[in-house]
Amino acid sequence: MIRLDDNDLRDISGGSISGTLLQYATKLLTSIFDIGRVLGTSIRRIYSDAICPVQKSE
Repeated sequence: MIRLDDNDLRDISGGSISGTLLQYATKLLTSIFDIGRVLGTSIRRIYSDAICPVQKSE
């Protein structure tokens, strides 16, 4: 095993993608797909006239 001194340690660069970044990218994609699913469902219900009427309570 080679021992590194302080100058060698300064030259080491880490990875560009971290686990936290991947986690938030996954959450972003999941949110985008969920929003698309909700919009698609609501558009389909509007065009198929399957919306329940709103009734005011007295």
